[in-house]
Amino acid sequence: MFKSSAPWTEPEVVNVRDYINNMSPKPVFYQNMHSDARMILYPLGYTCDTSANPDFDDQDALATKVRKSSNEAERQILNKCHNFARAMMPSQR
Repeated sequence: MFKSSAPWTEPEVVNVRDYINNMSPKPVFYQNMHSDARMILYPLGYTCDTSANPDFDDQDALATKVRKSSNEAERQILNKCHNFARAMMPSQR
């Protein structure tokens, strides 16, 4: 993970922040699908001390719902790809 010199100094982070700040209504959750690690990262994730993040319980509950939903969506996409591949390659049936 790249650590910048200070918060809000990287252009891509500033762009996402400004985009979200200008949305109406304001989103309650933002998930970055950029990571290949298959992890949902929390604010203040640099520490295991959850008391450092007063919103941890709410974020954890929401992340659990998102993870379950994402897993189901991924399963559906993979099934569609598999079915398409089988239709395109009859010898693999």
